[in-house]
Amino acid sequence: VTVAERTVAEWRLERSREFARRAAVDIASWQDRGLVDQALDPVVTARSLSSMVVRMAYFVYAVGDTIAYEDLVANLSRLWVNALRLPVDAAGATGPSGTCAPVLIG
Repeated sequence: VTVAERTVAEWRLERSREFARRAAVDIASWQDRGLVDQALDPVVTARSLSSMVVRMAYFVYAVGDTIAYEDLVANLSRLWVNALRLPVDAAGATGPSGTCAPVLIG
C-alpha cells in the first residue's frame, strides 16, 4: 500500500466517521422523541445506512450504472427512513445537527 493510498483511505474513513457522527446525533434525537427504535446503536446504524448510500453512489458515479439522480435520491431516502421505521410525517424534521436523513445526496 502506497503512502497516497493510505492518505486517501484515511481521508475516506474520516469523512465516513464525520457523516456518521452527524447522522447519529439525528438518530439519537429521533430515539429520544420515540420515533426510532431505542435498541439501535445510533453510530452503528448511521454507519450502516451510510455504507448503503456510498455503495450506490459508487456504482452510479464510478462504475457508470444508469440511475437517474432523482430516482437515486428518492429511493435511498425512502430506504433510510424505512430502515429506521421513522414515521413519514416526521421524516422532514431536522435533527439537532441540522441535517435530515432523507436528504442524503446533493
